[in-house]
Amino acid sequence: MAAIAAKEMKLREKKMPNNINNHLSVEGDANEIAEFFKKAASGAKELDFETFVSVPDDLEDDWDLIALWGTDRNCYEVEVDLQNCIVFFQTAYNFPSPVLEEMSAQFPNLVFTDRWVDEYGEILGIVRCQNGECELLSEDTEEAKAWRETCHQKEKEWLENWELFKTTRS
Repeated sequence: MAAIAAKEMKLREKKMPNNINNHLSVEGDANEIAEFFKKAASGAKELDFETFVSVPDDLEDDWDLIALWGTDRNCYEVEVDLQNCIVFFQTAYNFPSPVLEEMSAQFPNLVFTDRWVDEYGEILGIVRCQNGECELLSEDTEEAKAWRETCHQKEKEWLENWELFKTTRS
């Protein structure tokens, strides 16, 4: 595990990623949800991909991690809202589809819905996983349209706050 952490740190130093903001909701039986969150945590991390998809010690490069997790490093900037059964986290470059598939395979009665958007609000989507299978929702669904609108509204608020910050610093 220490070797993996060292390799992951080396990958992070190598390049700055395009951050993907993930909003993962978990639905189902309260006891099963509690078991999921218990398994998801590892040490000080509230969500650790490696608890669902192990990384071999002989990992060659970040392409191997992408094949395993859908992204070249573990999640970061994790916040868990246990009351609403939601996990907010960031990934590098992409959403973690193989991890979501494995979560849903290990907890087949739960429904995992990941809504993601890149840091620029340009690339976004919704995937729903249950029983080891994931479905990418069409951008034409009402849920996807609502998610796109929410992302654009957040981006607008951020830009307004940035402009206000810049004027107060001048």
